[in-house]
Amino acid sequence: QQQQQQQQQQQQHGKGEAKPEAAKPEAVRETGDSGTACSQARVCRGSSGASSSVVVEAQQQQSSYGYPTTRKHGGGRGYGHHHHKSSSSRSSSTSKKRDMPKHGGGDPSGFPWDMESLKEAILGADEGDAGRVKELIKKSRFVPRAPAFTALINMCGKEKMAGKALEVFETSQDLNIEKNTYMYSALISALGSSGQWERAFVFFEKMIAEKSEICRPNTITYSALISACERAGQVNKALEVFQRMKAAGIAPDLITYSVLLSACEKESLWDEAIKILDQMHASSLHANPMNYSRVINALGEAGNVDKAVEIFLQMQLAGCEISLNLCNLMLNCLERNKRGDLAYHLILSMHTNGIIGESITYNMVLSALSQSHNPNVLQCMLEIYNTMKYFSVRVTAYTCSLLIKACHRYNDAHTALRLTHDFQALNVALDQPSLQLLNELLRTNPGTF
Repeated sequence: QQQQQQQQQQQQHGKGEAKPEAAKPEAVRETGDSGTACSQARVCRGSSGASSSVVVEAQQQQSSYGYPTTRKHGGGRGYGHHHHKSSSSRSSSTSKKRDMPKHGGGDPSGFPWDMESLKEAILGADEGDAGRVKELIKKSRFVPRAPAFTALINMCGKEKMAGKALEVFETSQDLNIEKNTYMYSALISALGSSGQWERAFVFFEKMIAEKSEICRPNTITYSALISACERAGQVNKALEVFQRMKAAGIAPDLITYSVLLSACEKESLWDEAIKILDQMHASSLHANPMNYSRVINALGEAGNVDKAVEIFLQMQLAGCEISLNLCNLMLNCLERNKRGDLAYHLILSMHTNGIIGESITYNMVLSALSQSHNPNVLQCMLEIYNTMKYFSVRVTAYTCSLLIKACHRYNDAHTALRLTHDFQALNVALDQPSLQLLNELLRTNPGTF
């Protein structure tokens, strides 16, 4: 303003050469958000021409989030200060868009303006504040549709906030959002994750009562209800839902079967677990190795070796990866039931498929063979022992004990003496019971020396 006054005085008195006019300061700079309000400046001269003033008129514009924002700029020295602040705040305005409604002048209540802010608001709401979730949804700056409600219910279910999930579902009805299978399924899952299996059944029955094609229960719905029963330890209810699922012509999937197997395992209902496995195999599905391991172990404890072997073979036919741990579990089942013949064939099959065992693996085979009444079993045991040495598997004192017992049982002092020398070379000491059996065997066979 001072420069303009000096120019005018110089032009009036004709003194000197007129200096170039200084650039007028801009009244508005970008604020970092295309949706925020902008201002326009108007320069008005007084009647005397001796002074000028700058008046900034703020014009409100609707922001992109639906919130009007207003900024007023002062004149004079305030221009330079304003330019510096608004240009430096460009990045912060962009990165904190969700804070704008709270600090801007549009909506002091700070209700959500998009899906992400609505999610944050619902998660942050106090669960004891009844009706707060409804208020957030109804007063938000946009109206969620059915998929958005399903996503919100799923979010609450993952956080085990069944009360909020139910409130979201009820709000959708207040807003006349058409219910569908996915909304119901999400609610049943959310209730089940919080242990409210009985309430989940209530909404399942309401879903069936809808008699609408878009509310027809599907595989996800039944799996969610079965999972709710499994979490609560209601195995019989889970099996009942499974039967209703099949009666309705809904095909179970891998998740359905896995949840049922878990429910049966918790209650040691191994007969039911085996039936479920059979149905899975008939549908060209297979369980995970842990499920098979538990069932095989249970069958071994019950003495049902044939069924355990059948399941073990079905696993291979289904394309499941056979690991060393699974083989060890199967060998333990065979050892416990004195099936040395099957244990011997299993270890040979393992070698054919490139699976090399550990000390415990070969000791279980030797133990199973030692309980056999076949007179040729000693040769099989020696073969397993030599295989251990070939693969550099550690020979333990238990290995030596099993072999010496077998030699004593079949009165083979010559083999026992040779093995003793072998054990000494391997630096494996015999335990006291094995030494007693060896001495007794050598005394009864003096011609061995």
